[in-house]
Amino acid sequence: MIPFWKGTLIAGVAVGALWGWMAMAVNSMTGAFAFEGTLAHNLASFGVGGVVFGVTTAGFLNLLGERIPVKSVLVKAVIVSSAIWLLLRFSGAALSHMDHERFHAVTYESVQGLILAVILGVMTGLVSGRIIRPDAKASSKRDFSGPSI
Repeated sequence: MIPFWKGTLIAGVAVGALWGWMAMAVNSMTGAFAFEGTLAHNLASFGVGGVVFGVTTAGFLNLLGERIPVKSVLVKAVIVSSAIWLLLRFSGAALSHMDHERFHAVTYESVQGLILAVILGVMTGLVSGRIIRPDAKASSKRDFSGPSI
């Protein structure tokens, strides 16, 4: 049985890497923003960025999952990933307000980002439901106590 926190980390890494590459493919189809490197560089960048976003989403799902008043893990994951995206979007808006010449909001990039955040939530929710079992959470409390003497 996989402890709850390890399952969350595994789900975040696996889903995040796949999501990052999917986000790169979606952007190459939509052309919302221009790529800034070679294909190999973009695969690495989007993969690592996806892992960071995936692990962050899975981690907050682990921390806040019981406090979100919805029973479905899938819906909880979508709420968490969308909330993280909104936080990043509001931060970008604040940067745009401070220095409009350097940081500027682009609506179609924002819409694409929100849709991709929802897709990340769906992927995380689906994988979390398969890797992380409800009974594994109870056993995860013992994992942090260390060996008994």
